[in-house]
Amino acid sequence: ALKSALSLKVKEGHLVIVDDFALSEVKTKKLAQVLQTLNVDKSAVIVDAKDNETLRLSARNLASHCFLPPEGVNLYDVLRHEHLVLTKSAVAALEARCKA
Repeated sequence: ALKSALSLKVKEGHLVIVDDFALSEVKTKKLAQVLQTLNVDKSAVIVDAKDNETLRLSARNLASHCFLPPEGVNLYDVLRHEHLVLTKSAVAALEARCKA
């Protein structure tokens, strides 16, 4: 089911893959600006490594967005949010998870 939901996001053009989320400080406003630059203006699931504490803390105050580590990605959140924003490392982790 998760594979189908991910495929749907690709088909709809609502999947965004970035190299990395290297935020210099915990600032919700900076993350909002980055997401706006990526044309992610509505709700989104942001997926990156669990140890990216700066991203997690910056995303927690964005009402329509949520941060998840790759192992926490689930069908409900993928379908509930309009966009899916992944880092390249998260893509690799999700591919490994879907192949298992």
